[in-house]
Amino acid sequence: MHLKDECPQSICESYYRALIESTVEGILVHREFRPLFVNPAFVEMFGYNHPDEVLQLETIELLITPAMQEQVQNEDAVCPMRVDTPTQYELQSIRQDESVRWFDVTTRIVEWEDGPAVYLTLIDMTSRKAMEAEHQRVVAHLRQSHRLNILSTLASGLAHDFNNLLGVLLVNLEVGLLDLPSALREQAHFQAALEAGNRAKELAQRLFAMDLQDEEEYQPVDLVALIEEVRALMQPTLPETIVLNQIIDSQVGYVLGNEAQLHQVLMNLCKNAVQAMEEREGILEVRLDGVIHDGRTEGELAGLRAGSYARLQVRDSGMGLTPFVLEHLFDPLFTTKQDQGGTGLGLAIVYSIVAAHQGAITAANNPARGTTFTLYLPQVTSGTG
Repeated sequence: MHLKDECPQSICESYYRALIESTVEGILVHREFRPLFVNPAFVEMFGYNHPDEVLQLETIELLITPAMQEQVQNEDAVCPMRVDTPTQYELQSIRQDESVRWFDVTTRIVEWEDGPAVYLTLIDMTSRKAMEAEHQRVVAHLRQSHRLNILSTLASGLAHDFNNLLGVLLVNLEVGLLDLPSALREQAHFQAALEAGNRAKELAQRLFAMDLQDEEEYQPVDLVALIEEVRALMQPTLPETIVLNQIIDSQVGYVLGNEAQLHQVLMNLCKNAVQAMEEREGILEVRLDGVIHDGRTEGELAGLRAGSYARLQVRDSGMGLTPFVLEHLFDPLFTTKQDQGGTGLGLAIVYSIVAAHQGAITAANNPARGTTFTLYLPQVTSGTG
């Protein structure tokens, strides 16, 4: 039995209107994306003051993010074949103030005035989406931390034993070289063995750096001076095809940290940037400025404490990174340089050092070309211990 069978048409219409206008769900009726009706809840959801403001829109596509418009068109296209079956999907929309909201949308075909139309009900799910994103971020962070903790323990033990063995090997090799005639001492295979031993010792020292579980004795570090030191080391070794640019805000000041570790971080990122450009012409750009982080709980900086940060960026004009590489970039032992002897420890160490400094690091492809690594390190007053 329907309400309209129990009351006069005028009374039924007032009942239906009262129900529609009092519901917390947004309601929209459109035909070929031209709005025909909206209820007060819909008007409020999208930040308008009056229904007429929505009804005057030429198309409701203006309320939908460009990335979602094709999906909405496809969903509405199949609605006529589902007259008795509602279609449900998630929709990312744009409010009048240009903020973005997520809605759970249910769509079906109804008869409206002079023909069929699409009837939508919307439930705001923005908070739920934010909670889901935060959950995924926390899970990913915990997984990364767990991997790094395991690796740091393993690396520390291996590096200790490895370093001891290398010490014996290198001492004997150097003593043996001294006993050789000078002509033989300079032969390539002897020098190659010594160089390989020294590189292995450097690797052992890098493995030691993975063990960051104990608190460091941090001191104020002048990032402007640190960048200049790295530039002085990098400039003579850069290929002629690569230009090094610096955009430095000299007022950024100091961060609290281990200068040697931060030096290692910047050197590692700069070397990676040079390798990303291979032998092509390119630009290596280092930027430094200060930013205020509001402590928001969404996005890549979720979990970072609110406050003032030094933002250090290393940008290259290489080919960029695939989504898969970006996702696993900071995973221990992940490398794209197997054929060049890559160990997969460099960026994992960078991640660990930055995390130990209560900072954050992100990586993203540039809009035009190349990749940008961005570090956020908490600022301190000069001379603070």
